[in-house]
Amino acid sequence: MFFADERDRDNIHLYVATLMDPNAIPPQAHVHTEEALEWFTISDHLRRFPEAGQ
Repeated sequence: MFFADERDRDNIHLYVATLMDPNAIPPQAHVHTEEALEWFTISDHLRRFPEAGQ
C-alpha cells in the first residue's frame, strides 16, 4: 500500500491505485528518474529527481 525509504525519511510513498479517489492527491514530482526505462517518456512539467532524498 505504501513504502518508505531509509534514504528519504521525510516522505512516505503511496501507490495511487490504493486511493479511493486518485484525483484527490495529484503528483508533486517524479523520483528515481535515473532508473526510468528508455521507452518511458515523462510528458509533464513536474520536478524530476534522479534518486530519492534530494
